[in-house]
Amino acid sequence: MPKRSRMYSRGAEEVDRPITSPSVLADANPASPLTAQSVDNGEFADSVLPSQRRLAEITELIHTASLLHDDVIDTSTSRRGNASANIEFGNKMAVLAGDFLLGRASVALARLRDPEVTELLATVIANLVEGEFMQLKNTVLDERHPVFTDETISYYLQKTYLKSASLISKSCRAAALLGDHSIEVVEAAYQYGKNLGLAFQLVDDMLDYTVSGQELGKPAGADLELGLATAPLLFAWKNNGELGTLVGRKFAQQGDVQMVNQDL
Repeated sequence: MPKRSRMYSRGAEEVDRPITSPSVLADANPASPLTAQSVDNGEFADSVLPSQRRLAEITELIHTASLLHDDVIDTSTSRRGNASANIEFGNKMAVLAGDFLLGRASVALARLRDPEVTELLATVIANLVEGEFMQLKNTVLDERHPVFTDETISYYLQKTYLKSASLISKSCRAAALLGDHSIEVVEAAYQYGKNLGLAFQLVDDMLDYTVSGQELGKPAGADLELGLATAPLLFAWKNNGELGTLVGRKFAQQGDVQMVNQDL
């Protein structure tokens, strides 16, 4: 089981790898007496509390679990330049590996003995599922009413927050709470994480159209193949209402994908 889980923690090709750095923790704890005990002898030894370091590890566990589950849902074939876990070991083992990581994350979270932080990270796990449901529901709505409205972008951003930005924003908030910072700092950390998470997903959506699968470390053009309308297409749809027909049929007809790529 650990082997199936660890394969998603290797490699640095995916754009989310820099996010795992605890730099936000260092910025949140300058000259704080709470940082007297260093975590290690590395770059952040003088500024990151042991509890914050453990929080970063918990965040990575949850993130990796979500990737394992996402690849099953999306029937992905590769991740970070290698065969995805569902291809390598089968869907059942991939799902179980993700569940295993969530279980380990829950145990580590409980050991922090901070009810507010525990609630924040537990909510993240629920948010990941809610975001996936929103994505599935949005596909159905597009089939019934393939017309761009002001709510189209709002719905996309809310779905993106739940699927991507919730984990980063609430982890940043939790890090500030563990550092015993003021409400202002805690809220600033949350907003930083939220904006970072949304920006990450917008970039990831763009890369799906602009780089090869080899560069991306996972199949390129996968969103269109799954019938998903992400940020680049939504903005194009706003300017070209005819794309609504393609969105409605989930780019299923021959030539639909090529037409979208030309328009973008």
